[in-house]
Amino acid sequence: MFNLRQWKSTFLRQEQAQTNRFEIMINLPKILGNNSEAARYVSLRCENFQYPERSILSAADDNIYGPPREMPQGVVQSSTITGTFWCNKDLDEKVFFEEWQKKIYQPGTYNMNYYNDIVGEIHIFQLSKGRSASIPGNFLTFSGAAEEKTKYGIKLFEVYPKTIQAQELNTDSGLQKLSIDFAYRYWEGIGREPSRNLNDYIADNLPGSNEYELFDVKGILTDILGKSGAGPTVVAGGRAAADLLLE
Repeated sequence: MFNLRQWKSTFLRQEQAQTNRFEIMINLPKILGNNSEAARYVSLRCENFQYPERSILSAADDNIYGPPREMPQGVVQSSTITGTFWCNKDLDEKVFFEEWQKKIYQPGTYNMNYYNDIVGEIHIFQLSKGRSASIPGNFLTFSGAAEEKTKYGIKLFEVYPKTIQAQELNTDSGLQKLSIDFAYRYWEGIGREPSRNLNDYIADNLPGSNEYELFDVKGILTDILGKSGAGPTVVAGGRAAADLLLE
């Protein structure tokens, strides 16, 4: 029998996944060298991303009497995924992906470079609630990354920026964003270890991970806000938020 009180108790006792509590990490290909600082910066500028889909191919089994069975015949994964990034006044995020695309082919001849040299990886994490702080004006909400624990994770293999989508320019005032269609070969689930925090996973699994730890939250926020053209009040609020997160 349905018990509303029991359902409510169970619902409130469990933390619900939030769409805005996520982290992506871009791992660049060999041909771009050790540019983890730029990859970290662009990863932090991600406004939205997606979890990829997976489908089981099936066909009806006509060799039996009665209602047919749908028999699984194979696995299909989507091959593209889209992410959107905030752009600073210098469009550094756009330049980042343009430079990646330029390494895919050779200018002048337009010959393609070796596939294994131009593909990277992207990690996507669902984070637990933890602590959070908002910068004044709702400019940015930043979660206490050092306290966050990954409950679910996805790793995209053999990734490259397939399409840098067109950006609209008009007379209206608004923040510029950039959408990228990433091609990838396949994905796997990772990070199903609730007893470990995000930095532990990064340290064990990502190259150059020591540079990826988020203990310098104040510096990262100040840099992002400064490059975005935010006013002094917002920048000061960002520093205060970082102090709160690092208590």
